[in-house]
Amino acid sequence: MIRFIPMFVLMGVFAAIGIYWTILTEHFIAWTRKYNESFHRFIDARLSQPVLVERAKANYARLETSGGMTMLTWGVRMIGVALAGVALTTIIRVAIGI
Repeated sequence: MIRFIPMFVLMGVFAAIGIYWTILTEHFIAWTRKYNESFHRFIDARLSQPVLVERAKANYARLETSGGMTMLTWGVRMIGVALAGVALTTIIRVAIGI
């Protein structure tokens, strides 16, 4: 049983990430957008002609108007469900096999 503790911890982390992506999808996407915007500003500050921030804002607006944001949200949720499901299934199978 002790030899499987690292696997339980790793699968627990994967399950937690999957549950986070499933339940708090909007928070994850908002945080990612904020991080990407700050990263683009960081890069643009070092360029002679900054273009990344404006291009990113235009792409995000296009994504919202075309319905792609809904697809992205549900895609993240489905990945979260799959990740949590696989992790929890693995934990259960290892625990039963012991």
